[in-house]
Amino acid sequence: MAELGYVDGKNIVIEYRHADGKRNRLVTAATELVQRHVDVIVTGSTPGVEAAKNATTTIPIIFATIGDPVRSGLVESLARAGGNITGLTIFSPEMGGTRLELLKEAFPKIRRVAFFWSTMNPGFSFAEAEAAGKPLGVEVQSVQLRDVEDIESAFKKVRKKGSQAFTTAPDPVMRLRQRKLLDFAEKNRLPAM
Repeated sequence: MAELGYVDGKNIVIEYRHADGKRNRLVTAATELVQRHVDVIVTGSTPGVEAAKNATTTIPIIFATIGDPVRSGLVESLARAGGNITGLTIFSPEMGGTRLELLKEAFPKIRRVAFFWSTMNPGFSFAEAEAAGKPLGVEVQSVQLRDVEDIESAFKKVRKKGSQAFTTAPDPVMRLRQRKLLDFAEKNRLPAM
């Protein structure tokens, strides 16, 4: 931004808010930003966009790398978002299949793969991952997280189900717990994608 002449605190002010993976904090953050009369709201999660959308119909909302904004009801279509919302999507159902293919190629004996996904981001569903596993002969096991606090109980489910590897949806909740996921994979000697 400095290359374009913007200096934080001088000719631009950037307000930061973080919800720590807790949906209720998003509503508070969005409300605060609207009350401060910001010029634009930028968010990186489907729940963040939902909170901002519920807080304002006039301030532009830009989403960065969320799931399927059409299925989530955030925009009318990818070609014409409509309203005050626009942005980039990382929606790509085939990527779940590609991750499974790579796991299977690297570890051909894998038959059960846990799929970590969050109810907070409906753009990435278990159904797509499950469908991608069938032609590979891989049983994809759902490990659903409602928030970042569910991670320990999710690990217990993976052990109980006898998962031989795991993958995750590209989701903010997963990013918040990336270190824990990697530590879990290493400790349990599980291939992960």
